[in-house]
Amino acid sequence: VLICIGYGRGEATAADPVLPPATLLVPDTDQVIATIRSLEEKVKQNPDDFIAYTKLAGYYLQRQRETGSYEYLALAGRSAHASLTILPAEQNYSGLAMLAQTEQALHHFAAARDYAMQLTRLAPSKNIGFEILTDALLELGEYDGARRALDRLQNLADKTMSTQIRLGKYALLHGRTRD
Repeated sequence: VLICIGYGRGEATAADPVLPPATLLVPDTDQVIATIRSLEEKVKQNPDDFIAYTKLAGYYLQRQRETGSYEYLALAGRSAHASLTILPAEQNYSGLAMLAQTEQALHHFAAARDYAMQLTRLAPSKNIGFEILTDALLELGEYDGARRALDRLQNLADKTMSTQIRLGKYALLHGRTRD
């Protein structure tokens, strides 16, 4: 007897593929830590390397997601600020994006919203500003603004997973649980 479950469909049939059980991917911790150490050394040797500070902020955020350690959020914030001190946001979109993501992760949603609005003004054709803006506005309960940001995001990246997740969250918050 072949038993399998077709994801998102009704009854399973014998024609459905049998998938292996899911396994967790172990993060390549050694590589991430080695990259962090390398970037830390790079900014120590060249304190004006805004790109290294921005990359470092991104790796600190990744490490925070892997460990849950608040310390990495503080480090990410300091790195993003250092990058923006060297080169201002108008010329350092990535540094500002790292700062906005850090504020979002810290649950400083008003700050994340403000930085995201700046991102959307600087680069209205990039997704990340509208993603952060949508998330921050939803967390702040500013649903009309979140809908407008989500509409812009949908125009830019309609079928991406990150857009679809945000559309689903918005629908759920408004009681729409079906297609």
